[in-house]
Amino acid sequence: MSKAADVIKMLKKKEHQFKGSNLYFLGVGIDTNGNKIAKFSFPNGKAFSIQTLDNLPYFSKLPKDDFDITPAMEKEVINFIQKYGTSKQKAGLKVYK
Repeated sequence: MSKAADVIKMLKKKEHQFKGSNLYFLGVGIDTNGNKIAKFSFPNGKAFSIQTLDNLPYFSKLPKDDFDITPAMEKEVINFIQKYGTSKQKAGLKVYK
């Protein structure tokens, strides 16, 4: 198994599904430029990252191994994707009432 496959397998063990949408939170990390990111995915979809600094203030304060997601954090991500997400992200996002 490749190193990338090992990382994906590890992330899937720690994923957290949001209650109000089909979005999964995979964790926080650092991108190649040293910026803090939060990783998300949709069911059976490719993962994507969002830089947290100004985009997701709640997630920018979240420690690396913390998966305690509040409703405010979930709303923050959903609002960001609805406003700034790619067309594929917007189409893939399902919000439950």
